[in-house]
Amino acid sequence: MKRIWALLLSGICMFFSGAAYAQGKVYFQVEGRSAGSVKAVELNGITYVDVQRTARKLGANVELFAASKQAKITTKGFFAILTAPLSDVIVNGKHVPISGEVVVSGGQLMSPAEVFLLPSFQKAVNRRIEFKDNTFWVERRYTAALEEPVLKADENLLIFDTEQDIAFETAQPNNHTVLVT
Repeated sequence: MKRIWALLLSGICMFFSGAAYAQGKVYFQVEGRSAGSVKAVELNGITYVDVQRTARKLGANVELFAASKQAKITTKGFFAILTAPLSDVIVNGKHVPISGEVVVSGGQLMSPAEVFLLPSFQKAVNRRIEFKDNTFWVERRYTAALEEPVLKADENLLIFDTEQDIAFETAQPNNHTVLVT
């Protein structure tokens, strides 16, 4: 009887502790195709992902240091050190704050998904990465990206966003076509 009360009391304490916790998976869509999933944990409204498996799925290398509860993510021109239970990451030698602490769950180092959305990480793996609907959407990075087009009955305006200035040439072979090279 004491055991039942102890279990009931610990369950009530966990319920009212404020730490919402749910386990599941995060999925990957790479250039429109399913690329599997990794373990994920929802903690206080933040989605945490398995650091090692997520980094590898996104094309980075990972070294784990179990004794110090750290991971080092590396790829060309990028390194990040994640340490549990800190709420910042060292990226290329600079401290970058993140929305939650790095945690250990089930023997795996877990970080907020936002770590893999850092612009320096995306540039290093040469991918554009978004996280929505519990899915990492991964696409190739382009030099120019089409913004919202303005379509009118008599003309169309296409605006391209670039990360840096690019040289281009235009030609208009007829009234309905413009070629941009």
